[in-house]
Amino acid sequence: MSSSVSASVFIQVEDISEPVPEHKPEINVWDDKDVYVVQSKHEDALINYENALDIRIHKYGRRHHHVAQCYLGIGNEYWNQARYEDALANYEKALEIRIHKYGYNHPDVAQCYVGIGNVYVEQSRYEDALENYENALEICIDKYGHNHPYVEACYNNIAVVYLNQSRYDEALANFEKALVIRIWKYGHNHSDVATCYFGIGNVYWNQSRYEDALSNYEKALDIYIDKYGSNHLDVAQCYFGIGKVYWTQSRYEDALANYRKALEIRIHKYGHKHPDVAQCYFGIGKVYWIQSRYEDTLANYAKALEIYIDKYGYNHRDVAQCYFGIGKVYWNQSRYEDALANYENALEIRIHKYGRKHRHITPCYLGIGNVYWNQARYEDALANYEKAFQIRIHKYGYNHPDVAQCYLGIGNVYVEQTRYEDALENYENALEICIDKYGHNHPYVEACYNNIAVVYLNQSRYEDALANFEKALAIKKKIYGEIHADVSTTLHQIANVYCDQAKYKDSLENYHKVVGYIQSYHGDTHPEVASTLHTIANGYYKKGKYKGAVTNYVNVLKIYIDKFGHNHPKTH
Repeated sequence: MSSSVSASVFIQVEDISEPVPEHKPEINVWDDKDVYVVQSKHEDALINYENALDIRIHKYGRRHHHVAQCYLGIGNEYWNQARYEDALANYEKALEIRIHKYGYNHPDVAQCYVGIGNVYVEQSRYEDALENYENALEICIDKYGHNHPYVEACYNNIAVVYLNQSRYDEALANFEKALVIRIWKYGHNHSDVATCYFGIGNVYWNQSRYEDALSNYEKALDIYIDKYGSNHLDVAQCYFGIGKVYWTQSRYEDALANYRKALEIRIHKYGHKHPDVAQCYFGIGKVYWIQSRYEDTLANYAKALEIYIDKYGYNHRDVAQCYFGIGKVYWNQSRYEDALANYENALEIRIHKYGRKHRHITPCYLGIGNVYWNQARYEDALANYEKAFQIRIHKYGYNHPDVAQCYLGIGNVYVEQTRYEDALENYENALEICIDKYGHNHPYVEACYNNIAVVYLNQSRYEDALANFEKALAIKKKIYGEIHADVSTTLHQIANVYCDQAKYKDSLENYHKVVGYIQSYHGDTHPEVASTLHTIANGYYKKGKYKGAVTNYVNVLKIYIDKFGHNHPKTH
């Protein structure tokens, strides 16, 4: 061969960073509510609590249980405003007073433990949160028995911690304990029962049990609509969860419809500048990204980013998630410097938040590696792929799909460096993992076969290349059907192999199939039709069939004149 062939298939870099939690702990469920709290007017509620605090300190002093109640209310309002350090300070003041007043084994002390645990959840201090929730649970069981609302609230919050720690079986067990108590206490059609269904749905979603997740989200949705009507925040939460399931199941229009319902409710309730609104914009952007509607994707990611920065500042996980998403769009648009800048922004935030050895860092390294690969900066690409690889084998061991993704990236670099045996070793490692995890008919398996074929093609091992391209083609047909752009791409590669072998009859047969496929989904005058017809013309010329060559060259010329005019370089 006159030149090497690039390994063009990547496993798309997915962001595995922790999502914005859709299931938050229940905050002080046995607290008396200020009217402004009920109306979600948190600034007004805060002013009232602070006024009450001043009066009570003046009347009772700083160590009185009425003062503790004010600190607790202030803590709740700071928590609702995401001012978590301020919330923690007030919860701890309340806790100190109540322990002094009642000792450690009192329900009012348990209430403080719940508040402190809620703060720790938001700060990702999950073990500290768990310790506080378990302290509260122990007190409540001792005081009220096993079937009390305070007990099931503790089970719910413990489940939330386990969910955030990816300890899904333990999360499920605690959600189910809460569910049993709530059904016994309230019956099946109660909002607290719906909360459990939603939490169980989140567990199933994280376990890739999507139909089970959908079933539980829909149970929660039905209850919330019945109780609150269609324009309630809990309804919006369910729509978002359902949208998430549909997105994962590639039901993108259904996902989009549910994300938009959630967005409409949240804008109505919160206005345009709330993090939950940003979450919807990001979900909508993900749908548009998968549909290759990149400008629409960017517009929605940019809205989400602006809200998150305004709410949290620049050094927050949700800001990093937006930067990463924007980087992926730019990479798909071949705007590599813009992609690099956004991946590096995401990386900087995540290193600050998680350290250098955390799995959430690895998608950034892979994204940066992909940019460098596209810029032919192969040593820089390799360095980043290997950073991701080292973190992932430390986290998962060698037999994990995320490790396979690193093998593919490293293999792609080795192809460009003509280190074909090294490339082949990495691709085969990736293939073995993907078959083990996904079976034989998965897109990742197809990507491995494609790239192995590319190595063999560069080594002029044509029969081996054909065998692997054929395996890739068979998988694509099973996934996409006969008429699909990815199918025609592999047919084109197979035709190229036959051409390199001077098997022009087989080559032309496959090129003609490609033309037929392209015409079926792009029409007869698309530039890709012209490009393939030009290749066919060259094949006829090499076979000495000049009439066939001229016919195809004339057809190419007609398309180029129609598309570009007489003065375009392609027409010339």
